[in-house]
Amino acid sequence: MAIVDYPGQVPKPLISVSRTQEQTFQIVQPLRGPGYVKRLNNDAPVTYDMTWRMTRDQAAQFQTWFYSMSSSGLAMGRNQFQLLIDTEWGQLLHTLQLTPDTFSQTQEAHNVFSYQATAIARKVPIPQWWFDHEDLVNSEFFAQRSLFDLVMNQQLPEA
Repeated sequence: MAIVDYPGQVPKPLISVSRTQEQTFQIVQPLRGPGYVKRLNNDAPVTYDMTWRMTRDQAAQFQTWFYSMSSSGLAMGRNQFQLLIDTEWGQLLHTLQLTPDTFSQTQEAHNVFSYQATAIARKVPIPQWWFDHEDLVNSEFFAQRSLFDLVMNQQLPEA
């Protein structure tokens, strides 16, 4: 299965505020004794709901990319694609696969086309830097970071 780049001339999708992620464990309640944690798997796929809004020309470009069987096309949604998505760790490159019910809802209103789809990523690609600096989780770094940004960007912009 090919992994293609998202075309630069097509507007990026509006990604919903929420994302869903599969659970990796469950709490087992035996008939006797206390409950315990049972690991299900290490994979935690992430599902994003996406909405595209674009002009007629952009929609034509988008649909051409979607239906294209070339090496840079989505092959009617069968190929995976890469897209930068805003996460808690900044913009991260995700490899996404559209679900089979893709574009089940399409709307046109005054030359503005809207498409809705669901895409799945195998996981949220958390940068290794965060794991290398886990000690920052319990420090004052995050509590002071926004204040530091405010001072540097608004009070001392020439610094």
